[in-house]
Amino acid sequence: MNDQTSGASRPQVIVVGSINQDHFVYVREFPAPGATILAEGAALGLGGKGANQAIAAAALGARVALVGAVGSDSAGQAALTALAGEGVDVSRVRRIGDELTGAAYVTVAATGENTIVVSSGANAELTPDAAVTGVQTLVDTAPGRTVVLAQGELRADVVDAVGDEARRMGIAFVLNLAPVIAVAVETLSAASVLVLNEGEAALVAARLFGEEGAGQHAPIALVRRLQERLQTNVVLTLGADGAVACEANRLWSQPALVPARVVDTTGAGDAFTGALAAALADGLDLVVAVQAGVVAGSDAVEKAGTTTSYPRSVTPGELARRAPAHTVVELVSE
Repeated sequence: MNDQTSGASRPQVIVVGSINQDHFVYVREFPAPGATILAEGAALGLGGKGANQAIAAAALGARVALVGAVGSDSAGQAALTALAGEGVDVSRVRRIGDELTGAAYVTVAATGENTIVVSSGANAELTPDAAVTGVQTLVDTAPGRTVVLAQGELRADVVDAVGDEARRMGIAFVLNLAPVIAVAVETLSAASVLVLNEGEAALVAARLFGEEGAGQHAPIALVRRLQERLQTNVVLTLGADGAVACEANRLWSQPALVPARVVDTTGAGDAFTGALAAALADGLDLVVAVQAGVVAGSDAVEKAGTTTSYPRSVTPGELARRAPAHTVVELVSE
């Protein structure tokens, strides 16, 4: 990635997040309520936003460790084996007795769109103390530039504790609040970068500004309002339309890289966020990190599945160079 190529000095991404077994069914069209249809195929795979984003970052050469929990079942062991095989450090993943590993049930239509139902399982048993201890241990044993990355598939008190600890330690904290859970407003502000899609951003705005704030605001207006209220960097992902992002002195639009074809959109957002975190850990600025994210997301939709579709054998900087040019919407002098 850069001249820090090995050993404890290498930048690292510490992901605090969920680990699931994904159950895929592929259909021509989504069933109507009450209808029974036959699938055109099915598959099992590793999933959970934490695992997905950890693999997305590791696939780009980042040194990645995952803090989380799995059950004592065969799915948990399979998840740990798969993560380790992708180069992710799973030494801080707990095995929870008498709990099933989290599961996601994914239906993918011929258009590539999907619906997902998640059962948290062991993910809900990860405690704030265990998460914070995991982060502290990983930082202490591998000093150097670190990015901590969390999502919304864990308990809100866990995410709050991790955000507070990252702020206390002076470590960059990327929060992908997907799905939106009731974290403290202070946790949103503690994020070095807050990553949301349009629906998630509307829910956060409704909480911060009331119902009026959740109206049909254009993405650029919405990302500006969130940045001003939270005083942190905000990235709003727009799927096929790319992303918009806002820092204190700059707001810009980043077009997506048009995929050759859309096969399966599952996990594309995780590819984006994992690539963004890897880029930040590599010392790249947010503009380049967002560019790496949109290319990773575009690449991911060209193949079926989640982690199997992520770009590999390329650095975040190399990935970013494939992105279309960004457009500065607003530049504020300090």
